[in-house]
Amino acid sequence: MKFWANRFKEPSSWAGIAMLASAVFGVPVNTTQVVVNTVTAVCGAVAFFAPEKTSV
Repeated sequence: MKFWANRFKEPSSWAGIAMLASAVFGVPVNTTQVVVNTVTAVCGAVAFFAPEKTSV
């Protein structure tokens, strides 16, 4: 359980989830696709700006 909790704390995990969701659901061109694209963009931005933990 701790493994999954640690994975969900990493920004790259959320970016991966958003990318996977947009690829799996393959929504048609409508409001749903706009929402999915927006979530993907936001997760990508968060993954870019949020620092990863470093093990020193």
